[in-house]
Amino acid sequence: MLIAFTVGFLFNINNYLPMILCISFCILSVILSNFLYEYKNNKNDEFKEKQKLSITKLIFLILLLYASIYAAIDLGQSNSKLLIQYKLSSFLEITKVSIYLSIIIAISRIVRVISDYFFTKHFKGKSKQVLYVIGYTLIGAFISIIFGSMLKLKIIGIVLMSLGFFVFFGIRDLFANYIKTLLLNSCSEKYHEQAITYLTLSRKVGKFLIGGAITLILLRFDLIYVMIFLLIISILNILIIKKICDLLKK
Repeated sequence: MLIAFTVGFLFNINNYLPMILCISFCILSVILSNFLYEYKNNKNDEFKEKQKLSITKLIFLILLLYASIYAAIDLGQSNSKLLIQYKLSSFLEITKVSIYLSIIIAISRIVRVISDYFFTKHFKGKSKQVLYVIGYTLIGAFISIIFGSMLKLKIIGIVLMSLGFFVFFGIRDLFANYIKTLLLNSCSEKYHEQAITYLTLSRKVGKFLIGGAITLILLRFDLIYVMIFLLIISILNILIIKKICDLLKK
């Protein structure tokens, strides 16, 4: 949040300064990583039998939903930021664009912290409500961004687009933590490591496929059509959520 807030001002001092500082922190991180070590416990080596996690219908739908929604959130976040930048640059100078964009990104990080702190406690024990809230909130975020980008009232348009952008950060960790918990509760403890591996793989595959589709869209159409495409995916996700909730009831 602090980096996002200051980077716009640093950019106005010198265009290369933010990147120089990023490189410096990366070098520092490499140095610090040499002081870390991993504790290894070999007692349970025999317990790790060569058994594969059985992909039930529920687990498959959980992986499919995670791949789809996480990709929509991640790609929606990056593309909506570009859309906000284009909207700002249509009526502001580049120096002001960088400052306002930094403020918007900084606020999004604050929203993420607030969401992590409050919503995790609020939705604890309300498993059936969480997925629907996330699904419909994500749809609302894309509608807000699309409507804001087409609105002729520039300031109101930026506000609506920013609100949609904030939603991505508000539900991102909540969704990831909930899906991880739901997946681990749906299989035996000895398969948890495999389950997390499948979850990570599904996220990467989902982002690759949807990201590839977005690339094809951008070859012929404007960025706004990307947001419409992600909105359609978000609407279809409600069907997967309904199916998962039905299985959870059983």
